[in-house]
Order: sequence, then C-alpha cells, then structure tokens
Amino acid sequence: MWLTAPNQLGIAGWRVDDAFCPLEIVHGSGLLLGSEDCGVRLTASDDGSFPELRDQFVRGDELHLGFPQADPHEFGLRLCIRGLEGNASGPSFELMVSIQTTWLDSRPTVDLSATGTLGDVGDGDASFTFENDNGHSAILLGPHDAPFTSVVPTDGTSKLRLFGQFLEKGVIRRARPWILFGKQGVTADEIEKSAARLAASPLPLA
Repeated sequence: MWLTAPNQLGIAGWRVDDAFCPLEIVHGSGLLLGSEDCGVRLTASDDGSFPELRDQFVRGDELHLGFPQADPHEFGLRLCIRGLEGNASGPSFELMVSIQTTWLDSRPTVDLSATGTLGDVGDGDASFTFENDNGHSAILLGPHDAPFTSVVPTDGTSKLRLFGQFLEKGVIRRARPWILFGKQGVTADEIEKSAARLAASPLPLA
C-alpha cells in the first residue's frame, strides 16, 4: 500500500509485508524511487529541470503525480506508479509516464537511471540490471518501449532515455517501464517472468 504525508506533496512510500520503499520528488530534479544508495531516478535529460509537482493522490495500489507544463519547460507529464506483486527479492513497480506538450516543435525526453554499475542486458535489449554494494535493481522495457529507448553512457552507470521522437502538440505519449529491487539481488528467473508478464499485458488507456 502507498503511504503519503498529509498535506505534503512529493513524499510517499510503498509498504508490502516487511518491505518499505521510499519515494521522493526532488524539486526541479525529478523523482527518486528507493534510497540514495539503491534507487532509480527519473529526471529530465541533459541536466534539464522537471516541471513543478502540482497534484498527488492515491487510488488503490497506484500513486498518481501531476507535473503540468509551464514556461520554460517544453513538456508536462503525469506519473502513475503501481506496486507489483509476485517478486520475492523485493519491491517491484510499474512506472507509467505520460508526456504531453503545448509546443509546436518538441522532442521531449526523460531519463531513467539506477544507482550502481550496469550489469547484464538481456531479452533483446529490454532488461537492464544494476548492481552496487547496497542492493540490486532491474529495469524492464515492454515491446512498446524498447524500440524507442536509447542507452546513454555516463560516468559509472548508464541512463535509459525514454521518448525522443517528435511529439505533436496535444498528443499524449506513454512509456511503461517496470522496476524491480532486490537487497540480495534480482534473480534471472524473476526478471524473465516479469518481462513476460510485462510483454503480455496491454498498455493501459489512461
């Protein structure tokens, strides 16, 4: 279940059984899911800034976050983060990113990056593992996202760059990566089964 701070935007956490995974919106910088020493970040590309968080609510097992477009940002976005079941290693999430622009000429991108060094890449460049001394994580891309996601090398790790194509004014484009955490590691079997579940599930309409 999602836990949120009363009257405070940008602070939340997912609790399932004895596991707890924090979430923090860093003003202007994006989102951190997990901890500083073992987490996944969603940020604007090329050191850009995120629009300001204006809306947050919980619906069932989903945390909804709204970042409306405002100058000087070239896009606005909505996030829906859903807790997933079925992985024994640790908490797992579906991160639905919906991006939209009012600009006539825009190619907005956002980056997913994880703490640690990039490990194995598998399943046709659709699963990425990250390892460090404090835990492991994996980012999975479904068939809708893998062809439109690029890997951007950085110092010590890699970023996955979502979107990047021309976005027509008023059109909503979505990406839906899955994120798996494991203190002792995310097993290859869990990655394979989760990737199959993701590939077989339709992209939500909203």
